[in-house]
Amino acid sequence: MKKQVKREEIIHAAKKLIIEKGYRKTSVEDITREAGIAKGSFYTYFKSKDYLMETLLIEKLENRSGSVKEIIASEGSLEDIIREYVKYYLTVSVDDAEFILVMTTMMRSVDSVGEVVIERLEKDKARRKQEFINILKKFKDEVDIKEERDYERYGLLIFGMINTFYINNLFPSENRFVETSLTDVKNKISSIDFDYEAKFMTNILIKLVRK
Repeated sequence: MKKQVKREEIIHAAKKLIIEKGYRKTSVEDITREAGIAKGSFYTYFKSKDYLMETLLIEKLENRSGSVKEIIASEGSLEDIIREYVKYYLTVSVDDAEFILVMTTMMRSVDSVGEVVIERLEKDKARRKQEFINILKKFKDEVDIKEERDYERYGLLIFGMINTFYINNLFPSENRFVETSLTDVKNKISSIDFDYEAKFMTNILIKLVRK
């Protein structure tokens, strides 16, 4: 139990500093100083800062896969399942604000992010792309997709649409490269009608794929 508490303290300190200083400028020494532990203790829990970030990604992103499988396997129509899929990935709560801000801050200095993090992000992208492909193939008689490679394109399209939605709504163009506070992100999340946005995006997708 004590080890788990210390691990969480390290993660909390890392997230706080990444938001404040940026991913590149946050060192392991900074994290341990903020957490109030010896530098060597960090390596008891994580091989490096990148492996700590990978842990955050695994805990936040990969835990979703079971719920999405249930959505895809449900008895709804093509439109119903796409809407539920979009809504699931589109909807975030104020509790997600810190993770979103950490991710955005990290991606601003993506050139300093290690391979282990990039590989984890690519794995998540591939999984989500395949999930949407599975939806389209479940309704292959209803969709206007003739070539196998086009399934891949639609999978990438929905991934890009959802990511672009987050960028445009939580980090609008007028301050995209300006530091954004956690309070600002929480306020923006609270102002979004996710049901409406999911329906709007679903309508676009249905028009694109349906025969």
